[in-house]
Order: sequence, then structure tokens, then C-alpha cells
Amino acid sequence: MGKGSGWNLTILATAGKASALHGMDEEEMILRPKNHPSAKRKIFLGQTASAIFDRIITSSNIQIVDFSRWDEQKWSMAVTSNGLEVEIESFPYWGFGLFSNGYANKISLRSQEEIGNRLLFDVVSMLDYEPWSFKHPKAIERWITRNGEKITLSENRTRWENAQDKARQEVKAQIELVKQRCEEFESKLDTGRLADSVTEAYEEIEMASLALEDRNIPAAERALSRCEALLINIDEILNPEDDFTSPHGHVLLGEDDDGVTFVDLTDSEEE
Repeated sequence: MGKGSGWNLTILATAGKASALHGMDEEEMILRPKNHPSAKRKIFLGQTASAIFDRIITSSNIQIVDFSRWDEQKWSMAVTSNGLEVEIESFPYWGFGLFSNGYANKISLRSQEEIGNRLLFDVVSMLDYEPWSFKHPKAIERWITRNGEKITLSENRTRWENAQDKARQEVKAQIELVKQRCEEFESKLDTGRLADSVTEAYEEIEMASLALEDRNIPAAERALSRCEALLINIDEILNPEDDFTSPHGHVLLGEDDDGVTFVDLTDSEEE
């Protein structure tokens, strides 16, 4: 994990259905729930933007960079969360902004690539439509040309799909690493309670694989964490004199400073 910061990606998305669940705090210029006393003015978020903000929201405030006085769904917002910088511009591209399906989002991401890919994977999993599919493709193509955007609809779809594929491959790699560790223990244990624990670990690996097929990465990670707990317990029993406060040859799942789950197979004896 962690190929370094500096990665950036710009993609387009259909906005999805919009709802008046938020308002604007004009003093702080931040997004508020609609019932907040400082939310004096309505702001309409589409489903895509809502999914993005729901996925990354922390204590950080979503900053309103720009907004239209007459169009509640025409705005620009930005948020930074755990090393991930997101900017979203919502704009009408068809029908003069009279219909929700005539709005699109321009999404700009800056982070480590793995973080951005994971965000897009999770967002697509949360939506009941493909965000790269526009109901009015000719109209969005005209917007792209008019605004000098260096992307085609085909390239835009590829960016979405590549991000999802890479996120999926990251989790597959985690599953394979944990599976290899299970195989190491299996070769040493034939019967008994510890062998049963290895069997349980394999079951968790299977659950992780099924969750990934179902596009549920959080469930896959939970299964891998349960598997790791079983493997650590086996390792502690087999090697009671080892120091398990630091990694040395077994898998450790956790989160880095950017809140991203990682798997570490570092073996101190190989350093």
C-alpha cells in the first residue's frame, strides 16, 4: 500500500436525484443539515455527491466554494479528510436546470491512488445507477467541448472502471496474503484445536472473497480481521516465547494515517 501522494484524478458523473436535505451556513460557508439553525439557505445535493460525502465525512467541514443565488443545485464544494482532497462542482448540462437528470458533477480527487480508488469503488457500490452513464450524452459532450475539458465520455467511463478494478485487486491481494499464511499453518498442523482454528480461518477467507464479489469491501475487511485474529492466536500458541508486540512474519491488518486498511507481511528476519 501507499505509493506516495501526488495522485490526482478528474472524472464526470451524473448527479442523480436531488433532495433538499442540506443547507448553507453563509457565515462559515460550510454545508449543514437542513434543520441546523445556521442553515439559512437550501442546497440540493444529488445522489452521487451525497454518496461521496457520506463515504468520507469526518470532523472536517465541507466547504462551499461557490454557489448560485438562483439555482440550489449549482455549486462547488470541497473537503479534505485523512489525506484525501475532494472537490465537486455541480452544474446543469441539459434542460436549463429544470430537471435533476439534467445535472452533472465534476469530481476532482487528490490523494494516494489507493485511497481515491477505494472511494470510487465504495461510491459506485452505494448507488443504484452507473454514475458515468448520462441520460443526455450529446448534451454532456457539448458541455465538455464548451468548457475545454480534456476527456471524452469513453475515457470518463474507463477512469471509473479502472479505479474500481484497482480497488478490487488491492483487496484480492490482501486475501491472497492471508490465505498464504493459512497454508503455512495448515502444513504444520494435522489435527486438534489449532487445526480447527485454521479451518475457521479458511472459512473467514471464503467469506471475504464472497463479500468482495458482492462489492462489499468493508465486510471483506471484517472477515480478514477475524481471520487475522485466529492466525495470531495460533502463532502465539505455537511460539509462546516470541514477542508479538511487533510484526515478524504474520499478517497484521490495520489502518494507516490515511484511514486505509493495509496488510503487512513483514518478516523481521528477512530485513
